[in-house]
Amino acid sequence: MPSYPMISTPDSIFKDITIQSYIEEFTGKKPIEPSKPTKSKINEGCLIGFVMYVVVAVIASGAIPLGASILVAKHLEDAKRLQRKSYISIMHFEANKTYHIYNRSNETVFFDNKNYLYFLSKFNKLIVPYSHILSWCLMPNHFHFLIVAKSEGCQLINEKHRPNVQQLSKNFGTLLSSYTRAINKAHNRKGKLFAHNTQAKCLNDKFNNGNFLINCFHYIHQNPIRAELCSNMKDWEYSSFLDYAGLRNGKLANKELAYEMINFDKDNFDAQSEILIEESKVKGMF
Repeated sequence: MPSYPMISTPDSIFKDITIQSYIEEFTGKKPIEPSKPTKSKINEGCLIGFVMYVVVAVIASGAIPLGASILVAKHLEDAKRLQRKSYISIMHFEANKTYHIYNRSNETVFFDNKNYLYFLSKFNKLIVPYSHILSWCLMPNHFHFLIVAKSEGCQLINEKHRPNVQQLSKNFGTLLSSYTRAINKAHNRKGKLFAHNTQAKCLNDKFNNGNFLINCFHYIHQNPIRAELCSNMKDWEYSSFLDYAGLRNGKLANKELAYEMINFDKDNFDAQSEILIEESKVKGMF
């Protein structure tokens, strides 16, 4: 059985309130804030400044030809640009199409209840305005979202250093980078938290292949059981299962759109959800 940290949960769960309201009501404040520049960051900035000073001094002395100095400057700029884009995975979205969004880390990314809620509050701010959420699940070391892209999310951001990046793609990068900064500050760690780029698998070409959409919908909710974190999906708070089961009135998932798009029986939702999706059907979701 996988070893994950214990997760503390509040007594009440998302009753008739938004994710953000839930955070404010049960924690009193946002759980963790994005970090201010740490000592290591300040030292890193000083080092870069010192290197630039040395490069300029050497160029001024004539020790390095002008052409080589331009090349050095270009590489420095490319390095800074790469650092800025470290969490921007280039995902392509088309309006009104459905995507399975997922990312996994080689380590724990959600350490306690506050971390889950902070991530969801950031998701609510950065992703929900640009997509419809059909289902979602946060796990200790990864996440899944089933979304429908809005036209606003497919617009290019037209930034000089990344002209072909769409709004949704940029915002997923911002979500992960801001969350990572907060975790790094809280746990005195450095570096990337998510080892992989966020993936967006378009499911539209799969709709006619053995109820593919409903399989992905249920698979996302079944993640805690498959990982042996619980024996009943009702015991895992960090997914939209409780909302569809009528045990919570969360606002993150667009249930009406899901009912319209996904062919599942509302009256027998629990029974349908308990039928584990076969591995052969899971592969096409990634």
